Amino acid sequence: MVALNIEQHLGTKAFVLFALEKMKWILVLIAVTLFLSIVRDATQYPVLASFVSFLELASMLSFVFGFVWAWLLYQRFTFTFEEFDIRMRSGIVIKKEVSIPYRQIQSVDIVRSVTHQMLGLSKLVLLTAGHEEADEKQLTEVVLEPIERSVAEDIRDMLQEKIGVQIVRPQSSL
Repeated sequence: MVALNIEQHLGTKAFVLFALEKMKWILVLIAVTLFLSIVRDATQYPVLASFVSFLELASMLSFVFGFVWAWLLYQRFTFTFEEFDIRMRSGIVIKKEVSIPYRQIQSVDIVRSVTHQMLGLSKLVLLTAGHEEADEKQLTEVVLEPIERSVAEDIRDMLQEKIGVQIVRPQSSL
């Protein structure tokens, strides 16, 4: 159930996918470092050994920094359903707050990639009334991603009722 006037986060499972997405280059660096560590043990070059040691230290520091940064970004991304609009806040250095009146929402879609399906997550896409200027095209689509599947479905149902979309559900057989 979606609660009104309460700040919400994307969910615990969503943080895992969110962190992996934000730290993909750090994970590549860690993979390269592991490969070079194996090569270092097989060779006798002192230059390679010191370079790999530097990479190991850089990988560990990058991982810790990346994890903390992803956690802060995740914690700062909140959304609140209010009486007449949905309010989203995000950002650490550059803070952003967006308020979308329900009357401007034209459609509510749920998209699930293979990764989302495996983790029980969804991408909730809100299409709003368009803007005339070319540089404002991205403002017509609001995305909550990744968000837990059940939460996404609850939000979709609540928004469809708020925006007046006719909801057609199959009748259950008696």
